[in-house]
Amino acid sequence: MSILVREIKHRSRQIIFPVVGIGLIGYFVYHSVQGDRGVMSYMRIAAEVSRTELKLEKLQTTREDLEHRVSLLHPKSLDRDMLEEQARYTLNYANPNDVIIIDR
Repeated sequence: MSILVREIKHRSRQIIFPVVGIGLIGYFVYHSVQGDRGVMSYMRIAAEVSRTELKLEKLQTTREDLEHRVSLLHPKSLDRDMLEEQARYTLNYANPNDVIIIDR
């Protein structure tokens, strides 16, 4: 019986370091892929950045369009068509000769 116990102790000492090493390597590999700063998080953040940049481009285009429309209403360079459009929209007025298309 003592030979068996001695053999188990001897083998356990030989196998403990490789098992602990494999466990540590597995731990670090898992967290480098799935962790807060891992590959999956990086891919998720990169996709979010792309979506946000597209949204920013759309908002910048909308802003430029609105700035252009506002500049047409400036008193020094007043565009009569823009003034008429804004007056009709604000007063809910339509000319009897206008064709009105209701878009729902």
